[in-house]
Amino acid sequence: MNPGPRISKDPEVRKEELIDAAEALFEEKGYDDTAVSDIVRKVGVAQGTFYLYFRSKEEVLEAFADRLVNEFTVKMREIEDDPGRNAMEKFVLITRASLSLTVGREKMTDLIHEERNAILHYKLEKRMLPSLINTFTRVIEQGNREGLFDVPYPREAAIAVLGISQQFGEGTSDHTMKSIVMESLERILDIIERVLGAKKGTFLDHYKELGR
Repeated sequence: MNPGPRISKDPEVRKEELIDAAEALFEEKGYDDTAVSDIVRKVGVAQGTFYLYFRSKEEVLEAFADRLVNEFTVKMREIEDDPGRNAMEKFVLITRASLSLTVGREKMTDLIHEERNAILHYKLEKRMLPSLINTFTRVIEQGNREGLFDVPYPREAAIAVLGISQQFGEGTSDHTMKSIVMESLERILDIIERVLGAKKGTFLDHYKELGR
């Protein structure tokens, strides 16, 4: 029986399909229990096709990490460039975006944080940090102009706030935020308000309002 003409796809489309399949399987079965044969079976291609794009499962995981960075960078720029948002709102929305990005990808993001993937985790942070610092610096400068913040050194303040936020958000994602003790959240936001010279309680008010 003639199987019909073979469908040829754009290489980037095929690569994204392989990453999609790997991501779904890693979440469903776990990274260690997923074989390359499972990935290609899900996409419906020959196993040799996988090796045209990736040398191993580890490379697929790295490609997934790149995807996270790219998605967050796009979202962050959308928020930063929104003319209808003040600096306080942008600050909270960017923080929330970084947390919600991992919803439905808990196993994958946990995997990246494992000690065996320390190099990949380092690469991920190294790629994201400059964009985060630059964006938060510009948002803080906007807040200064709007009279919401009082920060003589915006870039240094951005670095400080990112350090605080990172410690607070380590190991959490938006789906777990409701389980975080409100008292702890209030303390963290109080520290950020002090660093940025914001009016006491305003960050928490925006956090609650934008989270509805």
